[in-house]
Amino acid sequence: MSGRVRSIETEHQCQKCKKFFSQKSSLTRHTKRCVLDLPVPIRQKSCSHCANAKARCNLRRPSCSRCTARELPCSYPTSASERSPSPTSSSSSKTPSEYPVPSIEDHHIALPTAQPKQPNDSSIDTVIQRSSPLLPSSALPSLRDQSLLYPVARLPSPTPLTLHSTTQIFLVHRSWVGTMASKTHLPPIIHPRQIPDGIPLDLMGFYLVAKVWTSATAATRPGVTRIAEREMLKFHERYTAGQVGSVRDMVIDLQVFLLYAIIKLFPPDEVVERDVAKEREIFAHLQDVAYQVAKTGLFLPESPHESGEAEDELGDLPSWDTWLLTEAKRRAIIAVYQMAWAWSVRHSFPVFHGRELDFVQAPAAKTLWEAENEEKFAGAWRLDRRKWGAKPYLMGELPWLAMPGNAERDRRTEMWAEDVDDFGMFVLGLRE
Repeated sequence: MSGRVRSIETEHQCQKCKKFFSQKSSLTRHTKRCVLDLPVPIRQKSCSHCANAKARCNLRRPSCSRCTARELPCSYPTSASERSPSPTSSSSSKTPSEYPVPSIEDHHIALPTAQPKQPNDSSIDTVIQRSSPLLPSSALPSLRDQSLLYPVARLPSPTPLTLHSTTQIFLVHRSWVGTMASKTHLPPIIHPRQIPDGIPLDLMGFYLVAKVWTSATAATRPGVTRIAEREMLKFHERYTAGQVGSVRDMVIDLQVFLLYAIIKLFPPDEVVERDVAKEREIFAHLQDVAYQVAKTGLFLPESPHESGEAEDELGDLPSWDTWLLTEAKRRAIIAVYQMAWAWSVRHSFPVFHGRELDFVQAPAAKTLWEAENEEKFAGAWRLDRRKWGAKPYLMGELPWLAMPGNAERDRRTEMWAEDVDDFGMFVLGLRE
């Protein structure tokens, strides 16, 4: 019996520090930080004086109101290692400074604080309350997955159900390339109104590449892949140099980058020569662009009417173009997470499970996304607001992200599934 227990523990052992974990998910979270010698994320938000006095801190920087009134030096904890330095942290050959990770100070954002899961933590009220401080666009978490950049220990083989979801993502994402080549309609992450004045040059370039890709043979496909790599490198160099256009242009850039990445990262099975290190680099570049786009905001501002009419309780009707652009951003970001998860599972690398998306609104109703004109959009939007009110359905409520056995969450999931389009059903059908 002891041998059996030991064999299970060995499956969940960190290959670097040799620490054992009872759950695979715990090992995955630990590996991402252990491989870079990153400190444990802090949970204290208050400044040091307010924390010691157990007083409420308004978190104002550089000095909170309480410290300002008392003329006290106000300081905030920046890392767990500063509170409890570890003698072994300096012995590593690589330090966090050598592998820079996006920080709150670098990007002026607020990262969500990890909270321990409770049995009823998946209720909609819990999800809304946990995410409500994050609703402003300035509160967006980093999309950068550093474990894709550096060699890490391979994980045990995934379960058949996980492999099924991985294959489903590969097939559906590859179908988007074929959709673009056919020119009959667009993938579900791109809306026709994003290109009202003609097809952007970058998107037109992908049309041509997609057409060649769908008719390519095993001998000619590597050449198309090299073209995709070259175009993705151009995107990343442009964003690294700060040469970005309007928000509309940035969203198109991310969508096109994503489609090029599908060609490179999700090739047909007959393509056996894979440069995994190169693919990791491409993922890092994709996440850089996705991060820049996400910082422009994934939420619509809420500003209720004040005229007193009954319908005004629904809030201000956003412009059709503003709503579509925000929804397109959300769909592209969700697709980036899907790609990263599926690719990591296929190559037995540590994966992240999209917890950063908990507070993001799930794909919108089909009537909203496919509205033919502004009048129909306005009608669909009002119906949607009457249905959901101030609590829209969030990604964190999906069965594969939330805790099982919550009747209220299941009811809301059924309500959401009644209205979604093919992309929403695709998201709902995935399982880990």
